[in-house]
Amino acid sequence: MDFISKTVSDMARKKKMESTSESEDDEEMHPLLLKVFHFLLNVHSAEAKAIRFRVCQLLSKLLHDLGEGAQIDDELYDRIYKCMGERLRDKSSQVRVHAVLALTRLQDPTDESCAIIKAFILLLARDPSDDVRRAILSCIVPCKATLPSVLTRTRDVKDKVRRTAFVVIADKFPLKAMSIDQRIKLLNDGLNDRSDLVKVACSNKLLQSWLIDCEGNVLDLLARLDVQSSVKTCETALNILFKKSEIGELVQRFDIINDKAMIDEDKLTCENSFYWRNLMQFIYTAGHEYDEQLDKVRPNCVEFCSYVKSYAALLSECKDVDKILDMEFIIQQLLQIIFYMDLSDQVSRKQTEKLVHGLLVSDNVGPALVTPVLKCMQNMYTDIEFINYIAETISEIREPITTIETQINVEAQRNIDKKIAGIRVKLHELRDELSICIERQEFERAAQLKSDISNLDSERSSLLEEAEPKLQEVRTQRNDPVILLKCLTIINEVLSTLTIKRMTPALQGLMESQQILPGMANEDADIRNNAVRAIGLYCLISKDLVMQNLPILLQASQMDTHLVRSTAFKSIFDLVQFYGLEAFSDCSKDANLHINTPNDKSCEERTELQNGVEREGSTVWSESAGKVITILSSTLDNENSELRNIAAEGLAKLLLSGRVVSSKLLSHLLLLWYNPLVEDDEVLIRTLGDFFPLFAFANSANQEVVEEAFVPTLRTVLHAPLTSPLAEIDEMNLANFLIELMDAQNLSDNQLENSLVKENPCHDNIAVKLCNEILSHPDSSDTKLWLKVLNQLSINPENTSLQKNLLALCEHMATEITDKQCCNLLKKFRSTLSVMIDAMKEQMSNSKRTATNRNKEDQVLVGDGGDNNVQDDHQKQPSTEDLAMELADSVGNLSLASLHPSTVKKTKNNLSQAVTKSAHAKRAKSLLKSTSKPTATSDLDDNVFATPVLKGSRLASDKDEVRVQLENLFLDGPKTPLARGKTPKTPKRPLHSIQNPKFTE
Repeated sequence: MDFISKTVSDMARKKKMESTSESEDDEEMHPLLLKVFHFLLNVHSAEAKAIRFRVCQLLSKLLHDLGEGAQIDDELYDRIYKCMGERLRDKSSQVRVHAVLALTRLQDPTDESCAIIKAFILLLARDPSDDVRRAILSCIVPCKATLPSVLTRTRDVKDKVRRTAFVVIADKFPLKAMSIDQRIKLLNDGLNDRSDLVKVACSNKLLQSWLIDCEGNVLDLLARLDVQSSVKTCETALNILFKKSEIGELVQRFDIINDKAMIDEDKLTCENSFYWRNLMQFIYTAGHEYDEQLDKVRPNCVEFCSYVKSYAALLSECKDVDKILDMEFIIQQLLQIIFYMDLSDQVSRKQTEKLVHGLLVSDNVGPALVTPVLKCMQNMYTDIEFINYIAETISEIREPITTIETQINVEAQRNIDKKIAGIRVKLHELRDELSICIERQEFERAAQLKSDISNLDSERSSLLEEAEPKLQEVRTQRNDPVILLKCLTIINEVLSTLTIKRMTPALQGLMESQQILPGMANEDADIRNNAVRAIGLYCLISKDLVMQNLPILLQASQMDTHLVRSTAFKSIFDLVQFYGLEAFSDCSKDANLHINTPNDKSCEERTELQNGVEREGSTVWSESAGKVITILSSTLDNENSELRNIAAEGLAKLLLSGRVVSSKLLSHLLLLWYNPLVEDDEVLIRTLGDFFPLFAFANSANQEVVEEAFVPTLRTVLHAPLTSPLAEIDEMNLANFLIELMDAQNLSDNQLENSLVKENPCHDNIAVKLCNEILSHPDSSDTKLWLKVLNQLSINPENTSLQKNLLALCEHMATEITDKQCCNLLKKFRSTLSVMIDAMKEQMSNSKRTATNRNKEDQVLVGDGGDNNVQDDHQKQPSTEDLAMELADSVGNLSLASLHPSTVKKTKNNLSQAVTKSAHAKRAKSLLKSTSKPTATSDLDDNVFATPVLKGSRLASDKDEVRVQLENLFLDGPKTPLARGKTPKTPKRPLHSIQNPKFTE
C-alpha cells in the first residue's frame, strides 16, 4: 500500500513540477492518480470486508501523500466524501477507522455546514467502537464547533479514548479557546481519573501545554484557572508541577517575597498567596533535609502575626463585595501558613493565640473565615479545653462587654444639692468661728473646729462624686443575623471536627443559650440551615437527644426552603445510619409524625413499608420507624433534583449497610433509575448505577432481596399507564439487568473466588415463581415477558428434582397457552430443561459403568478378599430412605406448596420416581460437572451496570439514529458518477493541512 501510494503520488508531483502552466488552477491531476481514485471509489462497497478495508486504507494514504497545499477537483472531492461517508456506516470498525482517516483532509473548518465535520461529531458521540472514536479524535480539525465534542470524550467509558482526548486537546486546542469552567472541569477530570494512563496524559501533556501557553508563568496559569472556585484542583496541579522541579530551583524562582520572606501587602493577590502557601506546604512535607530552603520562604512567626493582623484590619475599610471575597481568600491562605510555623517558643505561641482570638471575635471577620481560624486554634488545646474556650468565645461574641454612663435621677440630684448647700453654710459658720477662736487664742476649740471643717469637706466631696455620671461595664446581647450565623458556624465547625463522645456542660449550654433551638424560628434561611445542622450534630453525640429533636428535623424536612430541607434530610439519614431504626422506638410517644399523602397510592405504599419494617424488626419501634422510612422514601418522587438525589443516596446507603432491608425500597430505586424523566440527572444515574452491583454482589442475602423485588418491579412496568413515563422503559432490558444482579456467578466473581458456580438459588426460585405466574394468568400480556425471562435464567444443572418439576410445569403451561410466539418460547425452555435432564441421566449411566468396572478390577486384584470389600461397599450404599432425604435436600427452597395446585400431583410423582434411582446417583452428581451445560452467559455487554437502555429515550435506538442522520448529511452529493477519461477543468478545492493544524475560531 505504501509503495503504490508513494509511486502514484511521486508521479503526480513530478508532473506538477514539470508543468509549464502559469496558473496553478489550470493544472490537471495525473491521469494515473485520477484512475486510481475512480477505481477505488467504484469498488468501495464490495461485499468482502478486506476489499473495503484496503480501499479506505489506500485512499487515506493517497490523500496524505499528496502533500501540503494539494488541491483536488470539486467533483472528485464530492465523490470521495460521499463514498467514504457510506463507509462510515460500515459494520466493520476497522473499515470505519480508515474511512475516517480518508476523510481527514476533506474537512473544512471555515465552513460551518461542513458535512464531514458534522459526521465526525455525530460518530464521536455515537459510534460503539472505541477505535473509531480514537481515530476521529486524532483526525478532527480543531475549531470552535468541534471543541465541545472533544471535551465530552474526556469522560468516555474507555480509558484509551479519554487519554487520546486529553492528548488531542493539549496538542491542538489552545488554552484561550476554553472557558474557565471548561478548564477546571477538564483538569479535575483528568487528574482524578481512575486510569493511570489518563492521569499521566493530563499531567504530562495537558498541564505542560497550558504552562507553555502561559510562557512558563505559574501565577498566570493560576489566574486563568480561578483558584478561588477550584482550590483542590489547583492544589493537585501545583503539586504535579512542583514534583517536576528541584526544591532549590522552586525557591529561587519565587522572587516576589521581600527580605522578611513575606509578600508586600500591596502586592498580595489570590494567586501568589495561594502559590506561597502550597510551596511552603510542599517543602515542609518534603522532610527536614529541606529546612534551609523552607526558612527562605517562611517568615518569622511574630512578624507574620503582625503582618496578618494589619492585612485583616483592611477588611473594615473595604466596601466592594468582590474585593472583600478576594481578601477573605487571601487571609485563608495566610492563616494556613501558620500550620508550618515553629510554635515551640512561648512568644510565638502567645502571639498566634492573640491573633487568632482577635480574628475570631472581630466583627470584620465573617463566617467564611471561621473554619481556617478554628483549625489554627485546634492544635493549641485539648478537646475539652477547646470546647470550653469556644463556649467562652461565643459568649463574648454574642454578649460583648460594653461601658456605659449612668446618670442619677432628678430627685436624688436635688437632695444632693440640698445637702451640699447645707454643708456649705456650715463650713462658712465654722470658718468664721475658727478665726474668732484663733484671735482669742482658744486653741483647743480651734482644733475641734478645724476637724469639723475637714469632715464637712470630705462629706461634700463624696456628695459631689455621687452627683457625677458613672461608667459601668455591662453585657449586651447581639441578635443581628451576621452574629448569629457566625456563632452557629463556629458551633458546627467544632462539632464536626472534634471527636466528642459525651455531652459536656459547656456543649449543653451552647445548645440551650446560643440560639440553636431558637434559631429554627429565625426568618433568615441561612440561620435556620445552620441550626438544623447543629441539631443533627448534637444528636450524634447523645442518643437521648434523637427523640427530643426528631420532630423538629422532620418538620424542617417537609416545610422549609430547599436548602434547609436538604440539610434536614441529610441529618435524618445520618441518624438512621449511625443508630439504626431502634433509635426511633419512642417517636410516636413523644410526638406525632405527620406524612403528606397526596393520593391513595402513597397511603398504600406507606402501609406496606410500615408492615415491612414491622416484619423485619422489633414491634416496639416498627410503627414510628415505618413512618420515618416512608417520609424519606416519599422524597424519591420529589420534583427537586437535589432532594431526590439526597433521598436516593441515603436510602442506598441504608440498604447497603443493612440498616434497612426492604424489597419495596429497592424496587422504588430501580424504577427511579430507569425512569426516562431523570435520564438527564447525571448525579442520580451515577449514584444508583454504582449502588446496584455493590448491593447485589455484597452477599447472597442481598441477592434474595433483589429476587423479592424482581416480579413486583417488572409488573409495575408492564402495567404502567400509557401516560406514565414508566411505560417507555424497556422491560426486557430491566429484566436482564435484574437477572445479572441475581446471578450467583457474578457474586462469586465479585468476591474474587474464581470458581465456577452452578448453584443459582435466586434463578431457581424465580423460575418457579414465573411458572406459577404464567399458570395463574396464562392469557395475560405479561406471559410473553415471563417466558423470555425463563430462557435467560441459569438453572442449576445439578438439581434434577427442580428440573423435573419445572418440566412438569411446562407441560401444564403448554395446555394453557395459545399464543404462537409464547408457545415457541415455551418450547425453547422445555428443550433446555430436557437437555439438562438428559445430560444428568447420561452422567448417572456413565458413573454406573465406571463403578462397575472399578468393582470388577478390585475383585480381580484382591481375589478372595474382594468379597469382603464388595460387601463393605454394599453396606456403605445409602438406603432408599436416605436417598429420599438427600433428594429432598437437593430441592432446596422448592416446596410443593410453592407450586401451582394443578401440578402438585405431578411433582409428587416425579419426586417418588427420583427416589427409586440407583444408589450411584450421588457419585453421578459429582461427575456432572465435566459434561453438563456451561453456565449461561449474559446477553448484556460490559456496560450492563452503566446507564440503562430505555426504549425510545436512551441507547436503544442510537444505531438507527446514527444511520439516519449520517444519510441526511450526505444528501447533497452528485447524482451521477464522473465520466471516465480526462477530467474536465473544474474548480479546485484545497485539502486540509496535515501538519500542525491551527485552531479555527
